[in-house]
Amino acid sequence: MSARISHAEREGLLAAATARMKPADTVLDIGCGINPQSYIRPFLHMCCEPSAEYVGCLRASLRERQDRVWVVLNMDWRGVVEHIPAGSVDSIFLVDVIEHLEKDSGRELLAKTLDLASRQVILFTPLGFMPQHHEDGRDAWGLGGTVWQEHRSGWTPEDFDETWEAIVCKDYHQADNLNRPLKEPFGAFWAIWTNPKAETAETAKPVGEAARWRELIAAMNRVADTRAAESARQMGELLALSRQAALLQEELAVARTMYNSTLEGRIGRLIRRC
Repeated sequence: MSARISHAEREGLLAAATARMKPADTVLDIGCGINPQSYIRPFLHMCCEPSAEYVGCLRASLRERQDRVWVVLNMDWRGVVEHIPAGSVDSIFLVDVIEHLEKDSGRELLAKTLDLASRQVILFTPLGFMPQHHEDGRDAWGLGGTVWQEHRSGWTPEDFDETWEAIVCKDYHQADNLNRPLKEPFGAFWAIWTNPKAETAETAKPVGEAARWRELIAAMNRVADTRAAESARQMGELLALSRQAALLQEELAVARTMYNSTLEGRIGRLIRRC
């Protein structure tokens, strides 16, 4: 059996995929490299990345981003799936990840994620095996992560069962990861698994460790909302003070002009008297 397949043009592939993505409070972003997923914005975004060099870049780039709570985990996919309670995250992203694993490991990863995600598992990968090598030891970002960037398997919608939906574009990749033009375009596809329980019971309550996890997230949301409201109030006060300061600056400018004019006149009279 195969995933349910639909097709999209190159320019519309991402829009077709994001239209099928459900909102999520908690996201586990496995193998995100230095670019976490930006298709949906959760409250808690956990980035799982095995490369210490990538993790350093990731933490530096996220330091000033206050749009969500960021958690960066320096571990591989096996490490994270063994520590996250079942059903405790809404959605899991695997963007350009499974092609870097051997086929058996990729299948194991997919099976594990279906237990962890209460809402969706969302992945993106080339359509079939797309070779990827870095002869000089530097990856597309100019870093030394080539061991993580080697392609080891190829995937098609036929590797997924009917519980998955695949959105396919047969000419998506026009260049390789180093931006060198390809002789022939290479396809890619999104595969999205939606938890059937999420379809009928979006607000179903988890139990055990998952329940405590969600309670923590809810509490953090309440704190964030309170802080946002307080920040908005303070910003309003600052804007009011700023407007008052601007008016005062205008008044001071007028006063300076009048004073300077008067002073110039006095100095002129003194010079003439001399």
